[in-house]
Amino acid sequence: MRTLLATMITIVIGACGPSGGGMSGGDDDGDGSGGSDGAPPLTCTNASDCGGGQVCNPDGNHCASDVPCSTADQCGNGGVCNGTSCEPNTSGGNCVGDESCLAGETCTDGHCGCNGVAFQAEPVVPNILIVFDRSNSMNQDGEPGGGTTSKWTLATAALNQLLDDHGSNVRFGLDMFAANNDCAAGSVNVGVGDNTAGMISDAIADASAASNTPIRSTMSALRNYAGLKDTSHSNYVLLITDGEESCSGIFDDPPSTPVQQLRNQNPSVKTFVVGFGSGVSAGQLNDIAVKGGTARAGSTKYYQANDAAQLSNALDTIIGTVLSCSYTLDQVPEDVSELYVYQDDAPISQDTTHANGWDYDPATGEITFYGAACDALESGSVTDLSIVYGCPNPDVE
Repeated sequence: MRTLLATMITIVIGACGPSGGGMSGGDDDGDGSGGSDGAPPLTCTNASDCGGGQVCNPDGNHCASDVPCSTADQCGNGGVCNGTSCEPNTSGGNCVGDESCLAGETCTDGHCGCNGVAFQAEPVVPNILIVFDRSNSMNQDGEPGGGTTSKWTLATAALNQLLDDHGSNVRFGLDMFAANNDCAAGSVNVGVGDNTAGMISDAIADASAASNTPIRSTMSALRNYAGLKDTSHSNYVLLITDGEESCSGIFDDPPSTPVQQLRNQNPSVKTFVVGFGSGVSAGQLNDIAVKGGTARAGSTKYYQANDAAQLSNALDTIIGTVLSCSYTLDQVPEDVSELYVYQDDAPISQDTTHANGWDYDPATGEITFYGAACDALESGSVTDLSIVYGCPNPDVE
């Protein structure tokens, strides 16, 4: 079971770079005797007045380098102690008060920023509609090597475990397809909402695998489903299938078309795809994952599961990602390149390939973490997540 990050997130709007480029002629040796050319040291009130890696030595209020320290107050305004010597602070750097920051910046929730306005956000509580394949092929053996347990039995057990683990912190719903024993589009058996785990388990227990596989029409019908048009929650489809589209004609759009339409609607709906067993169409599911906005790194873009353990791991990974690796910003950054993200004060880089780092989705207003950055959140090892939005250096026109 994944651990949900309990700490609130502070997002600082308006972190900026050093407010002054400084001047030359400071005290290069830190003793206050003047620069190497014999000029007197530059007087200062903040490290921003200095430049060249110098700080404003409080012993005489002059710019100096190589100032020894054991505490930050020995480094003057805008200076920090690295343990042995002083250095200028940086935008987004740690601080205990405004005096720790460069000129023009303020200390907000332990980080420097210019005119910082802090607000809090919680991890995304998602709406997830489980779209579950009840086709005839789900009655086939689901154990590699010639077992006796069907894919239907293994899949329902994995879903029930998922519901037990996360029914209280995910707003689940259920849509089984087909709605009849032929090619009718799936219908919503349990609406997306709070505390629906028991109803979903009962609905699955009353069902059986006895239909074809109308993926395209099922996904198309969801475009009109109000439960996935919820602007107060992020919205997802979790598609689980053991096969491929079997009900469309040769002139019909592929299943990825309605998936793309769900992705493009407002609010946006992302689609996760799990292929169970060897009978799936990898090309078709790859296309759905890409159009659904959840493509994984590598050649297999969807989640492939060949046995019960892999299926449970895939479901757990998906839920862990949307629970503790996605966060909603309540303001829209004008320039994503000026978002700076820190986990316990360590900078995390943007990664649009979704291998390791974070990425921002303007359609949902969410930042999502991937790879080791996501693992750290899921494990609960991160206690402070800060997101800082940068502003231009005031000295640059």
